[in-house]
Amino acid sequence: MDGLQYGRFLLQTDQVENNPVILAVSVIYILYRSVPLSGFLAFFTLSFLSGNPKINRLIRFNLQQSIFLDIALIFPGLLLGISRAVAPDAMPAGIGEILTDGVFVALLVTLGYCVGAYLLCNIYWLWGHKRTWTYLP
Repeated sequence: MDGLQYGRFLLQTDQVENNPVILAVSVIYILYRSVPLSGFLAFFTLSFLSGNPKINRLIRFNLQQSIFLDIALIFPGLLLGISRAVAPDAMPAGIGEILTDGVFVALLVTLGYCVGAYLLCNIYWLWGHKRTWTYLP
């Protein structure tokens, strides 16, 4: 949810009213942001669940990946905030838009890779092949 702030330029189009996916995501994002300290609570919830041995190992691994992505998304916001504090007029608006779009596209590529790897692993396993690797507990 924290990565949606970087996609605001890509998601704000004239056809937003006609796209139900963007409308649903924006409603969920507004609800997420309306809860005080929601990011902090989500971080600790994911951290707690990723350490629960009763949950499937692959799910716990994906939870840990989402924690790392959340931490990685802190740095672009931090750098943007520092650059605006040091020199507020130094960066043109177009450059800032390109940089935030780049962060959002990188996030989408990363999420697509994670989902694809998960699906391919499960399809391979469903075909009856034995898993030749082991997971750490």
